[in-house]
Amino acid sequence: MSSASTTGEKNVSVAQSIQGFSLQRLVYYMLLALSAVAAIIFVAYLSLALEWRSHPFFGAMVSYRAVVDAGRPTSGEVWAGQEAGLRYLDRIIAIDGIPLAEDPQDYTTAIATYHNIMLSKEVGERITVTVERFADVADVNVPYCEPVSDGVANCTISYTLQDFPDGDFLAYFILPYIAGLVAFGIAIAILRLRPSEPIALIAVLAAISLSLYMMGIFDAGSTHRFIPVWLLSSGVATGALLAITFTFPQPIRFYYTWRYLPVTLITGGIVLSLIAISQLYEVEPRYYGAPIQFMAIITLSSLLVLFLRQLYLRRKALTPMQHDQGNALLIGAGLALIPAALWAVGRILLAIGSPITIPFNAEATMPFYVLPLMSIAYAVLQYRRFDTDYIISQTAVYTLLLIALIAGYFLLVLGVSILTQSALGANDPIVIALTVFIISALFIPVRTRLQERVDRFFYRARRNYQQKLEAFSQKLTTLTGYEQVVSAFRELLEETIHPTNAFIFLLNQAGDAFVAYGNPKRETDVTFGADSGVATLLRQVEFPIYLEPGRPWPDEIRIDRVRLNILKTMVMVGLRNSRGKLLGFVSLGPPRSGISEYNYDQLRFIGSSIAQLAIAVERAQVVDSLQRRVNELDVLSQVGQAANFTIEFEDLLELISAQTNRLVQAPCFYIALHDPTSDQLYFAFFQEDYERDRGKENKRWSIGNDLFSEVISKRQAIRVENFIDEMTLRHADLPFITHDLRPWMGVPMTAGDRILGVIAIGRLLDGEPFTQEEYNIFNDIGSLAATSLDKARLFNEANARARQLTVLNDISRQMVAVEGDVERLLDLITSSSVEILNAEAGSLLLMAEDGSRDLIFRVAIGGGGEDLVGQRIKAGHGLAGRCADTGEPVIVNETASDPRWEGEAAPEKFRTSSILAVPLIAKDEVIGVLEVVNKRDGTMFVNEDAELLTTFAGQAAIAIENARLFQMTDQQLSQRLKELEVLDRINHELNRTLDLHQVAEITVRWAVANTGAEAGALGIVEDTPPKLHIVAKYGYDEDDTPEGANGDIWPLNKGIVSRVLRTKAPDIVLDVSIDPDYIPSLRRSISQITIPILSGDEVNAILILETNQEPRFSLSDWD
Repeated sequence: MSSASTTGEKNVSVAQSIQGFSLQRLVYYMLLALSAVAAIIFVAYLSLALEWRSHPFFGAMVSYRAVVDAGRPTSGEVWAGQEAGLRYLDRIIAIDGIPLAEDPQDYTTAIATYHNIMLSKEVGERITVTVERFADVADVNVPYCEPVSDGVANCTISYTLQDFPDGDFLAYFILPYIAGLVAFGIAIAILRLRPSEPIALIAVLAAISLSLYMMGIFDAGSTHRFIPVWLLSSGVATGALLAITFTFPQPIRFYYTWRYLPVTLITGGIVLSLIAISQLYEVEPRYYGAPIQFMAIITLSSLLVLFLRQLYLRRKALTPMQHDQGNALLIGAGLALIPAALWAVGRILLAIGSPITIPFNAEATMPFYVLPLMSIAYAVLQYRRFDTDYIISQTAVYTLLLIALIAGYFLLVLGVSILTQSALGANDPIVIALTVFIISALFIPVRTRLQERVDRFFYRARRNYQQKLEAFSQKLTTLTGYEQVVSAFRELLEETIHPTNAFIFLLNQAGDAFVAYGNPKRETDVTFGADSGVATLLRQVEFPIYLEPGRPWPDEIRIDRVRLNILKTMVMVGLRNSRGKLLGFVSLGPPRSGISEYNYDQLRFIGSSIAQLAIAVERAQVVDSLQRRVNELDVLSQVGQAANFTIEFEDLLELISAQTNRLVQAPCFYIALHDPTSDQLYFAFFQEDYERDRGKENKRWSIGNDLFSEVISKRQAIRVENFIDEMTLRHADLPFITHDLRPWMGVPMTAGDRILGVIAIGRLLDGEPFTQEEYNIFNDIGSLAATSLDKARLFNEANARARQLTVLNDISRQMVAVEGDVERLLDLITSSSVEILNAEAGSLLLMAEDGSRDLIFRVAIGGGGEDLVGQRIKAGHGLAGRCADTGEPVIVNETASDPRWEGEAAPEKFRTSSILAVPLIAKDEVIGVLEVVNKRDGTMFVNEDAELLTTFAGQAAIAIENARLFQMTDQQLSQRLKELEVLDRINHELNRTLDLHQVAEITVRWAVANTGAEAGALGIVEDTPPKLHIVAKYGYDEDDTPEGANGDIWPLNKGIVSRVLRTKAPDIVLDVSIDPDYIPSLRRSISQITIPILSGDEVNAILILETNQEPRFSLSDWD
């Protein structure tokens, strides 16, 4: 049990007033020394009392100033002096005519003379005593008193001395002495059992001083030897009792600002004792007892203060132990106050001269002082707890029954007397018989009814809370879910104690922190570590921790003070399961009533209700655990069964993701597969924030320092609390992974001795770390996923190979059928390659025939690649150029990160992520490149794909070469026939007409048509310097003239025509952009053929052919 100040912490609050081991030991030895001195005084008290009783009894108790005391016989025997006429406050001035002192103010001599005279007397001897009597105190109108003078009368009384009655000696000395011995025994027991507890040391001081106080009261009225000791013990007892009152079991708030309060109170009691001692002989004779009575009243008042404060604290106790300790002190002080109150009333009546007297001496109250000491010892030692509330309740009931019985008995006597018209005594048999009969008949029902009324009066709030608690407990039996249980608990709090806030903290799944419960979001971001001060203290205590305003907090939770202040925590109670393990705790703020504190009944109710809540939470956890286990078995069963069915690979990935999320809630899910050939990883499944991102799948990276790679390398699962921090420590980075990823764990997927990849999950910024239980479950999922994926991969590969072989056979037959049509054959080859490898797009490029080794797109399928047809890729450039140069397949599964990828004429709206390019080789020469782009299933291209496509490309290359040879032969025959026809026509026109322009026109058109040129011109070389006179042209606009031209007169001193005029040899420029002599004539021209027409050794004319569209001129065009 615990609070800001608890006995369970060995009264740390009190301990702080006695600091340091050496000081505590000093106090301990001082108490041992005091005990020894007290023991010596006890022996002296006993010796003095026995000696005093061996002499005759004066007939009245006499004070230290030779004044008759207020003592009365208790044994039934009369005291001779009082019987003869001695009265309270009579001042003895002479015995047998011998004055006690010459000076009336010499009290020391007077009391000494008194004792000497009494020592010389014998029992049975008659003495005459002369006293001074105050006329306003006692009756002076008696024969033995002289007339009053100055308010005082001298009275002479004679009587025979007697022994002090045994019964009175028992009451006046033996019982107080035995009580003192008991008190001393209590002190020794506490000192022996609790030598290191400060509150116990204070209790020891109280017990020793009270033992001296009880034993010494007889000496104060008889031998008068140790009156200062008695007064000093009274003061010390008063201070010690007040120190206990204000520091135990709950210190007052002032104590926390003044740590020396116990010492101050004890010192104050000693000061009062010294003042009383100094006034012993200073007050007037009639007030002789003032110092002694003052200290007696002070001691009695300390008991009253103890009683009242414990009564006040009953509803403010912080723990059951404090409540029990307070009740014990309340009972002990209350029982001691009852006889003390009777004595005080008797003294008041005596002081006012009332004829009514209460025969109750101060000595008779002494044994009752043992009761508070016993209660203090019980509270301090606390070896065994009792139901002190029950004791108080029973005491109240039987006290009321006793009062009712006494009153009823006298009423019965009175009633019977009236009915019988005769007086009956209280001991009349008839009355006794009736009384016994009535008691027998009515005792049990009356006691039961009275008990109910007392309990209802004293424990009204507790009974109400108990009813609420029973209803809450009954309701919890029907609830199983966290949300229902928490809602019911909050309703209970709102109906009863009305806290400003209530937070329920439960141990998270990782088991390393207590987090606030909330659905769907936590009610506060404040968390407490499993080893925090709050958790440590809650594990040590079983009852509410009450952070009472104005009182210091336990040392354990001072480190958590800021967080507790944020929560405005006033009460904390742990939630424990049946094995005592801390499941969590409840934090309650102050009540909304405006009273910034909870009373004991409320704290007791809070503890009981939270104990019921703990049972419900444990039950909910068990149900939740069973449900999770069922889900686990279901998920593992489904994942395991998937391996035995022909499920699609993509569907299997989705199944694993969905089933995993059923068991382990995580917004991020990854399956990274390992490519052993390239020793790279790539994502087959990529999900973040519950959204699958296919754009990040198939992204490759090499095995490195990242966590995924570490799982592969070590073949061990890894669990971290902060993925980004761990990656930073490893100097690794996966840019496509979100930077909000925090808790993460990855498990290797192993099939036999092969590691397929990594299955991983993660949580974002506010996610809880993964628990050991989740880690174990995920390992099981990883094993089953590996088996399922491996079987699915093998099955899909087998199906794919069977399908591919079937397609290859079909294509082989089709290629034979279309071998005579090159274009159809190229389309068939490209579409078949796309189909074989299940790609999104494909293209076929052939070497340019101009000897440049450039590649020209002949066919492009899918992805909007139709616009690529005819485009040229320079030799050695891009992936296709590298493939053509090396004659080896090229696989790129991440084009964005491959420097060889130049985006070679990729369509703008199509994303190329992976490419497989294989060369087309015929007769050991590369004639082109066959490419396929992006697998439709998102997987990567592998070596098996390259081998299959290479095999197909070899067949295709042969077919292409055969088709081209066949087509070339056919075209050459057709071309030669056309040429002969054109030459025959030209010859015919030349023979028929001498029109130069018509002949030139026929020549230009024939040349354009047979070369595929877009424009052509024929010019006659004229004049010196020579100029070219264009006599026929085709395809040129009016603005299509070379620089320096004047109409149909084109310059011959520059350009390619100048070079041809000089060399007198034909010239073909495949790419005019790289010819330094080229002068533009046809707009956007890309290729030009220039042919001189010779007459003898002279150039008479020049034929110019140009094109501004692909394909460019080839050598066959030149021929």
